[in-house]
Amino acid sequence: MTAFPGIGHPRGTEEPIPAPSDMTLAARIEGLAGEELALLAIPAKERSRAQHDRLRAIGDELDRAFEALKERAHHLGRHDAAHEQA
Repeated sequence: MTAFPGIGHPRGTEEPIPAPSDMTLAARIEGLAGEELALLAIPAKERSRAQHDRLRAIGDELDRAFEALKERAHHLGRHDAAHEQA
């Protein structure tokens, strides 16, 4: 039991609620993905230089996050889990 409501295991599940830093990271990734989709909706010829540069920066950041998550999964022994579920 904890002194902070909502921290720990929610009723009826075995998975703990993510730590605030995990939620912040997830929100950051979701925000970047949404911003990327919005920029990709603009035809390439109509994007400003700033939009083009931002799209590249977003892609780079998402790629780094993806690689870090793949490395984490590998270290945790879950490198085949994604392929097994597919």
